[in-house]
Amino acid sequence: MRFTFTLLSLLFILLGTTESQASHILGAEISYYCVNSCTVRVQQRAYRSCGGSSVISPNPFQFVSQSPGCTQPPPLNSWSATQVVELVPLCPAYATSQCTDPNAAFIGVQEYLWWRDYEICSVPNCIFILEWSTCCRTPNLSSLSSSSSTAIYLTSTTLNTNIPCNSSPEFDVPPPPFICAGQTSVVDFSATDPDGDSLVYALGPCFASPNTLVTYGPGYSATQFMGPTWNVTIQPDSGFITFTATPGTIVEGVICVYVEEWRNGQLIGTTSRDYTLPVLNCPNAICGDNLVTGTIFKEDNSNCIQDPNEPGLPNHLVMVLPDSVVVPTDSAGFYQFTPKAGTYTVIPLPLSSVWNVVCPTPPSHTVVVTGTNTTTNGLDFGKDALFDCPVMYVDIGSGIVRPCFQNEFVVSYANAGTDTAFNAYIEVNLDTNYVIDSTTHPYTGSGPVYTFPLGDLGIGQGGQFRIYATLACDTNLVSYVMCTEAHAYPDSSCLPPNPLWDHSSLSVTGTCVNDSACFNIRNNGPAGTSNMAGPTDWRFLTNTNQTATGTLQLCGGCDTTLYFPGAAQTYRMEVDQRPGHPGDSRPNATVQFCGPGTPFLNFTTALPEDDADPFVSIDCKEVVNSFDPNMKYVTPLGVDTAFRYIDSTDVLEYMIDFQNTGTANAIQVVLRDTLSSKLDLSTISMGVSSHPYWWRINPERELEISFDNIQLVPESVDSLQSIGWVKFKIALKKGLQTGDRIENFADIYFDFNSPIRTNTVWNTIGWPVVISQERGKSPLDVVVYPNPTTGRLKARVDNLPQGTPLHLEVYSLVGQRVSAIDFEAGTTYEWSLTGVPKGIYIFRISNGNQLLKTGKIILE
Repeated sequence: MRFTFTLLSLLFILLGTTESQASHILGAEISYYCVNSCTVRVQQRAYRSCGGSSVISPNPFQFVSQSPGCTQPPPLNSWSATQVVELVPLCPAYATSQCTDPNAAFIGVQEYLWWRDYEICSVPNCIFILEWSTCCRTPNLSSLSSSSSTAIYLTSTTLNTNIPCNSSPEFDVPPPPFICAGQTSVVDFSATDPDGDSLVYALGPCFASPNTLVTYGPGYSATQFMGPTWNVTIQPDSGFITFTATPGTIVEGVICVYVEEWRNGQLIGTTSRDYTLPVLNCPNAICGDNLVTGTIFKEDNSNCIQDPNEPGLPNHLVMVLPDSVVVPTDSAGFYQFTPKAGTYTVIPLPLSSVWNVVCPTPPSHTVVVTGTNTTTNGLDFGKDALFDCPVMYVDIGSGIVRPCFQNEFVVSYANAGTDTAFNAYIEVNLDTNYVIDSTTHPYTGSGPVYTFPLGDLGIGQGGQFRIYATLACDTNLVSYVMCTEAHAYPDSSCLPPNPLWDHSSLSVTGTCVNDSACFNIRNNGPAGTSNMAGPTDWRFLTNTNQTATGTLQLCGGCDTTLYFPGAAQTYRMEVDQRPGHPGDSRPNATVQFCGPGTPFLNFTTALPEDDADPFVSIDCKEVVNSFDPNMKYVTPLGVDTAFRYIDSTDVLEYMIDFQNTGTANAIQVVLRDTLSSKLDLSTISMGVSSHPYWWRINPERELEISFDNIQLVPESVDSLQSIGWVKFKIALKKGLQTGDRIENFADIYFDFNSPIRTNTVWNTIGWPVVISQERGKSPLDVVVYPNPTTGRLKARVDNLPQGTPLHLEVYSLVGQRVSAIDFEAGTTYEWSLTGVPKGIYIFRISNGNQLLKTGKIILE
């Protein structure tokens, strides 16, 4: 969870005696982001102590050219109206601060925000440094030799017009109003880069004017800005700064944090924050959150201490019981949460089968929280590698899909394994109706498959890139479902192979050929060493009805093609991997609206895609002409619109769309989604999004997703830029019963406005695949008994000529065959389902290609 200091009411202790007429500038920062290929929005933030009488004026910043012949890009609009907010709320006992009432006892801190758009296509091949200055800093700062008139001068934000549609890093949260004397504090100076560039953090010098550094007092410096009694360290890969008091004197430190932006091994820009951080004597009973922190790290030497060469592990999860709070670790493996008073147990959640928790033993921490403003640090977990191998993760997502419009695909990737992923890359398969306009990462290929090289990815390393592609101006595409696949490599498993596996690996592709649904099934295993040792089942579905089945057996590197006449329906082919196949692959392919006739309802998203493995992600969107804002979606959608049946083993992927339909920029958007009690919180996997966010699961199963400083423009200004979205996956709890309903909605908060509630999405545990109900013309006397059964079954068919050959198959509710026998009419045949899990199954009796009878078996 994000840790925000809420002790603002105590600022008078430090600031109440300072000069009353000074501007009291505490700090400032500059960033910018890409609005479109020719427009950047530069935004200015400044922080002010309300104890000064002057407000901050939006002094223009300068574009200082680093390239010959380059002039300032033309402004596209005037300064925005000033937005002023108080950094943190006051304690409930205090109504106001000097920010709103000059006579109040508490001073308070305000954040000012301005922005302005600039046109950069007229200044190509230019590099600028953005500069801004104002007067004056808070007077009598202990860390500076003289500060009563020292100005703040920012000279660090780099704008390079050679880089298409680049955005600078932006700090995630405002700086803290203060830290407490004698207490160790961890302060979040992290930043997010919208383009997924790598960020490196460092402490550096502060400026008073161009080429003039501030003058630090004796014992102070740019890296020891709190003086000799404080030990200050910054995490270069996360931006978290640890302040350790020894014992911690009352000071006001001037700190400058620099964020370097790296892409493909090249430094492309720098951003900084200049800030004055006071230290207060905090009393024991104050208004503030409790804080519990820890780190998950790679344990290499079994001493259960994070040594300098043992990296923190990002995106690992911990759960806090009994509230079932879930929080992720940041890029340095650090996690934190803010509990109320009580006793809690903290446990690490499984990430993958290649990690093992070795510290502590057993793997949990118990913490007792009393009162308020207590801090408990060091609830660390050490993990070691069960197997040394990379585990690639990828996720791809996009927003609304409309003909003639540009679509933005966001691709996120990471190495979640225990070893370096050498020569990693991602293949993105785009629908042929798309034309790529630009990307934020280099690629090769001319379509429909594009390759994005990533280089070597160390443990926990990852990033993000975007693909901008325009969909063809073809209204016939409306209601068509566009599916885009991202596949990350290396994708081989380092786990010991199952001895049952014959090393075959099947895949399915589909297309419409001469009004027939054509499906190619291929064994991608190497020739000679991956021949299938036996047959496997395939299933052909028409509009989610299972209408044909069969088996196949392929040699390594071999393939086969199956053709089915089309009639403008949605056709799906599924095939089972051979026993022991690693991972969770469920090969399938869909062909839409193939053949003559009136297109039927599209069932493409009714059943799961083949992206259960972490290195594959498939994003399917229906093409629309118009759309409703502030919606929630679920995939698989489920079978039968009245019930939306899914299988109890399915993983649900939710997507939330939101749109700013107001009249001003939305500064912050927060989504609150109370997750169904039938979902397993420990399996949540947060996905890609339109904008950077942070998240956590609060008590009462509330998923909170926060887009800080999103600057979402109004729909009236730019319809496409007013939209945001986010995806996440979560599995169902085990033991759900047929008929159980899973439903969810989300509340969307735009700044301080009342929430907007999305639609409610739902699924029902049930029968997701309907087996065709064709019957023969002659009445049959068919019995399958006993039913329910404990495993032994008998079958008999009469009213057919004696000895007529018959075939009986038993399927699970997801269409997987679990048993098959051949017998003859007029004969009672007995067989066993021993070893088959309990549940509901479907039997089919056929005579050659004619389906004679279907029914249900209950196995107890």
